[in-house]
Amino acid sequence: MASVMLIPLSVANYGIHETLVKIFSSGFLMSGTYFHLWYLSSVVVGLLILLVIEKQGLERFLPPIAILSILLYLVMGAYNPVSEAGIKVARHFSSVGFLYLGMILGRTKPTAFKGSLILVIGFGIQLIEAKALTYIFEFKSILKYQFLIGTILFSIGAFILARSIRPNTFRVLGLLGAKHSLSIYIFHPYFIYIFKLIPLSPLLSDLLIIPSVFTLSLIFSLVLEKKLKSFYCIVNGDFKFLKKKEY
Repeated sequence: MASVMLIPLSVANYGIHETLVKIFSSGFLMSGTYFHLWYLSSVVVGLLILLVIEKQGLERFLPPIAILSILLYLVMGAYNPVSEAGIKVARHFSSVGFLYLGMILGRTKPTAFKGSLILVIGFGIQLIEAKALTYIFEFKSILKYQFLIGTILFSIGAFILARSIRPNTFRVLGLLGAKHSLSIYIFHPYFIYIFKLIPLSPLLSDLLIIPSVFTLSLIFSLVLEKKLKSFYCIVNGDFKFLKKKEY
């Protein structure tokens, strides 16, 4: 469904021919019609693998499988001395490792200090790591790394920090996040496209693009929920509205 809704943007950016090639290619199941949709199919792949592991009683193999899935992402991506051609497949299976990691962290007691500390350490390691890898592999760009060792710590810290915040502290923001995160994720490329049509200096564009796109995406999702409730439900995978009302 997300791929269908991104077809107009794909046509606008890449043309009809390229869009049709994507739709009828083997990579369609991985990335859909727009590159950022890989995350959604990756989560589905990870959940299916975890389901199979549970149904087959193979839970004892889950820790090494989780570790290998994350290592594969690193080996096929940032630490690949030749190219990053296999990174698209590797990042799909990395969801197994991160879903398992989330399950483990979900059982621990979070604190804001611990989360902040791990986040900052992870961020620092990423900077050093990216600089070192760019020096070692001259063909790589310091701005193009998708996933590094420091990213693991950074994401763990962010997860712990988010869990440490009491729901009542930012209740409104929490509700908005719970209800509109998926819509924002799916539709935000449209607003990136629109934003880039505005003639701005590179510096001003870099400063404004994130808050502007996020705000516009959120407003769009709120309007969908208010004016096109059925469509909003479909976007978020909620098909309960299709059931006949009981009187």
